[in-house]
Amino acid sequence: MATLFDQASLVMIPSGIKESKLYSVKPIDGSGDFVFSRGSDIQATRRNTSGLIEKGRENFFINSNAPVTQTITIVNASVYVLSFKGTGSVALSGGHSGTLSGTGVNDRVQLFFVSSSTSVILTISGTITEPQLELGTVASNYIETAATSVVAGITENLPRLNYESGSTCARLLMEESRTQLIPQSEFFGTGSGWSYNNLSVVSNSTTSPDGSANANKVIIGTSPTGELRSATSSQAAGTYAVSMFVKSGDLNFSVLQYTAGSNYARVWFDLSAGAVGGNAVSGLTLGTSTIESYANGWYRCTIIVTTTATSTNRIVMFGATANNTFGAAQNTYFYAWGAQVQVNSKAKSYIPSYGATAIRLGDSATLSSASAVLNTEGVISLSFSLDDDKEFSFLDSVLPLVQGVNKLALQYSATILKVSLNGSIIIDKTGTYDTASLNSIELGHDNDLDQANTGFDYFTVFTTLLSTTELNTLTL
Repeated sequence: MATLFDQASLVMIPSGIKESKLYSVKPIDGSGDFVFSRGSDIQATRRNTSGLIEKGRENFFINSNAPVTQTITIVNASVYVLSFKGTGSVALSGGHSGTLSGTGVNDRVQLFFVSSSTSVILTISGTITEPQLELGTVASNYIETAATSVVAGITENLPRLNYESGSTCARLLMEESRTQLIPQSEFFGTGSGWSYNNLSVVSNSTTSPDGSANANKVIIGTSPTGELRSATSSQAAGTYAVSMFVKSGDLNFSVLQYTAGSNYARVWFDLSAGAVGGNAVSGLTLGTSTIESYANGWYRCTIIVTTTATSTNRIVMFGATANNTFGAAQNTYFYAWGAQVQVNSKAKSYIPSYGATAIRLGDSATLSSASAVLNTEGVISLSFSLDDDKEFSFLDSVLPLVQGVNKLALQYSATILKVSLNGSIIIDKTGTYDTASLNSIELGHDNDLDQANTGFDYFTVFTTLLSTTELNTLTL
């Protein structure tokens, strides 16, 4: 007896990927594979199988196998790290002044700096190998280059297989374009634009959610109400998703605040229990606050804040010893990393920034010639997760989707429409439907716009009609 898998003309389970390609499990001849694009940026991230945030990386040092003195174009006021192996040295001039000296043939040394111009000259003396210049404060795994810079990790058009907290199965992450409004999201030290009131910051103090030793230790000073403050920026009235990755040290509570002019919204977070605490609001509207567990004892703390007028805005972080209180003893501390502000009512995937606001472009997966897997009648079955209630239109009907996992089976022909959602039929009707022109599949987007902002568990197509029992079986 044929199984539902046997009957399907297309089965996409997020697993096989490469640059610009999302593979389907079925058919095996490639006719069901999606073309994937995101654009010319490496700002996208995902959570990998270890629960760590994986990012795009780029080595700007060209011809790294035969390194010579060179001038490299960089971005002013951004943070870079130079690294290499060997016994020689590299003198930096132009965008930064200093010298990095090697300590051994197999020892990787590194130096991070904030650029002061748009180019840096790297003058080599002696023998060095595997040189790398990249954004950030800690060297990542070596990327070999030739005549141009080379990217690795989450590259421009690589589909993102995202593993949510505790999950062993990947979801295909499909998001619309978003802008990171914090210019320096990871580096909070001198020259970053972040400022301190009665506290100090030590960079590269512990392992961050991306698995690198690039997190900031925030140490309370002589006053118990020390503040860590991002650079200010003028922002229009709107709703903002404000988040920070925080880890307890001596202090088990942190306070995340978004300030707009003289108004503010602040929320306490319990870093020992992983719970949202109390709040205080003045002149703003505070929406839902969340705390999400990440690897190595980290939490992503998020608040949703609505402002009513154009104002000068910033993030402010405090340490605390208890809920709804300020204050901590001198030299007590917590860790912070990965600040983010987006215009949105939900916090989306993390976007790193190293000196300027950053844009992650929208995801697009398209099967433009789908005649081999589509028919004028059949079933489309898919599973995806939403972070709020939404409506979804199919043919002449609006489907009420719910927060959480939605498993849909959409059966159609020129005269019928039947829909199963999470194990039950919600629509069963007749009518006149134009199904003759079905010839392409745009997964998670509409002509590269209006992205679903969700993660897909699977997407399947059948070219024949199924029974009610089979439809409900698909959506259980």
